[in-house]
Amino acid sequence: MITVLSRLMNIAELEGWRPRATNPCYRFPKTTETPCQRVLTAAELARLEASIGNLEASHKLDEIAADLIRFLALSGLRTSEAANLKWADIDMDRSTITIKDHKTSKRFGPKTLPLNTALRAILQRRAGAVLGALVFPGLRVDAPISGLRKMWLRVLAVKGCELGDATPHDLRRTFMTTCCELGYPPPLVTRC
Repeated sequence: MITVLSRLMNIAELEGWRPRATNPCYRFPKTTETPCQRVLTAAELARLEASIGNLEASHKLDEIAADLIRFLALSGLRTSEAANLKWADIDMDRSTITIKDHKTSKRFGPKTLPLNTALRAILQRRAGAVLGALVFPGLRVDAPISGLRKMWLRVLAVKGCELGDATPHDLRRTFMTTCCELGYPPPLVTRC
């Protein structure tokens, strides 16, 4: 909280909304964030899938959200990239996905990624329920799914899931690590 408040006060000073050198957070010690380097094991991924399946079968997790979580685990995409994925970005004939708007698009431009068999199966299942331009639509078909964090926590709360404080971004890290362990070149993996 102090870090956020300090940043806001610094911005206010830069914009001239408050006098220079009046930040009340100046004397508080700075805290350092410790980055999470969590990589899920094959057993943890199996428990994750079982938890998703259980919630889906009991109608406590929407199939769109379930497929989005699976898609994240199998593609290495960022949550925002997968949630905003459009049908126009997918070429089933060439078996590729082209992401035009992503975190590094200004530096690298669009990125084209291959579709594996599991991703194709998810996309074919989603194609049977196409409502609009988005692969993973939210309550409004023209807006991406929202509230993934709450759905993710619901999956983690399933008895037997036991993934601790895992996050959806850990799925991306797990995908990248697995690709490297299988011998795929780092430039291909890091472009994901």
